[in-house]
Amino acid sequence: MVFGHLPRGPLAVLKETWTGEVDLPFDLDKNVVDYMRELRDKLCVAENYTASHSDRAQTRYVTHYNLRSQDKHFSEREQVLILSPDSTARQAAKSLERSSDSSQRELSL
Repeated sequence: MVFGHLPRGPLAVLKETWTGEVDLPFDLDKNVVDYMRELRDKLCVAENYTASHSDRAQTRYVTHYNLRSQDKHFSEREQVLILSPDSTARQAAKSLERSSDSSQRELSL
């Protein structure tokens, strides 16, 4: 809603004219086919614009997010802590402690 009113788009205007709720003025500059072609071209331009800007914004976000990240390398038989999602709670996670003999033991956090 915008200022207490629903915004009217091209489909709403088209519906109102087809159902006869609103009469079209007779002094239109363009016919309907030319108007729809021009509208389609403008929507294509807007789509290209938003796609290019969203790609740039996403690249900028990824660069900022990964600014201080480092690659992690593990060797065999090194002990690591693995967090896996728990199906009972959304925010909780279980940790699996992997020992040197490759057996697993579950620990609740």
